[in-house]
Amino acid sequence: MLMLLACTGVHAYDFEKDGIYYNVTSLTDLTVEVTCEEEYASENSYRGDIVIPEQVEWNGKTFTVTGIGASCFSYAELSSIQLPETLTSIGSSAFISCPIQSIKIPDNVKSIESYAFSGCRIKSITLPNGLKELPNGIFQGCSQLESVTIPNSVKGIAERAFSSCTSLKSIQLSQNLINIDSYAFQYCISLESITIPSNVESIDNEAFIGCI
Repeated sequence: MLMLLACTGVHAYDFEKDGIYYNVTSLTDLTVEVTCEEEYASENSYRGDIVIPEQVEWNGKTFTVTGIGASCFSYAELSSIQLPETLTSIGSSAFISCPIQSIKIPDNVKSIESYAFSGCRIKSITLPNGLKELPNGIFQGCSQLESVTIPNSVKGIAERAFSSCTSLKSIQLSQNLINIDSYAFQYCISLESITIPSNVESIDNEAFIGCI
């Protein structure tokens, strides 16, 4: 089931700069995360091509951009997005149902939360080294996704991570993978072959149900 979250009429940000909204995450470390203009609005205000800077100035201080907040770009009509190399985390449902076809995830990203890219139109993606787990539904419903490379840092693939990725033809699994949860590759009807690494200890119920 897709998490239908979108960015109430209540402001969800601390400040805005050049059309991008930010929340301060640490006044000690001077870090911020990108957020949306309003929580649970009927439409996301982000449009077109977005370039997120590595640093942004506010109240006489220079902050480093380290996060993309939960539901930040959910349902946003983006043509493209450039993420900063300073980024370390991407929140839950951050890009859910966003029409972007490609995205480069910086190597410094160590945490991606559930449903982050669910329903996107991305066709291929290489995930950064440092990820420990692919969370629930991270790519669920990405019907145009054709190929994925999972770094060797990943030890677990959570429930429905690739569920209904109906165009997925090839996937390179982490050589350090330990577990594959239920429905992880549910209805990946185009998947032609897959090699399970020798380190895998458990494959949960119906992990590959619906695969032809």
